[in-house]
Formats: sequence, C-alpha cells, structure tokens
Amino acid sequence: MVTASGEKRWVQTDKVPYRETRERCGVLLFCVDITERKRAEEALREGQRQNEFLASIIEPRFAALRRRLPDGVWAGERGVRAV
Repeated sequence: MVTASGEKRWVQTDKVPYRETRERCGVLLFCVDITERKRAEEALREGQRQNEFLASIIEPRFAALRRRLPDGVWAGERGVRAV
C-alpha cells in the first residue's frame, strides 16, 4: 500500500462476507499495518546471512587448528589446554 505522502507500507488484510438482510449484503475488510514486522523479519534475515558468511570463514580455520593440536589438547573459547 502507498500512503498519501508516498510512503510504502505493508498491510495484512482479511475479508469476511457480511449479510444484514437478504437485500443488504457486502464484505467487511480489515487492514493491519505490518510494516514494522516486515522490517524486523528482513533485519533478522540479514543477520542470519551475515552469521552464515562469518561461519563459512571461521569454521575452516578452527578445523585446521583442531587438526594441528596433539591428542589430549583441547582448544575452546577460553584458550588451549591439556585434558
């Protein structure tokens, strides 16, 4: 939907048949502005894309590090230690 000022907004609509009498009938239309929800969903998708990109860079480096560590040595978020 585009507002009078030209701003694009997302709306969710529901339509329900309405009959007052046999001669008077129509449709009830409900509109809810969901623009903020759509913006939040897009921000979430962008964050997920960024996380996937970073994981694709970081994971191979951690895998290489794990291959170089001797048995019994563990690398975690608190550094390298023997177990």
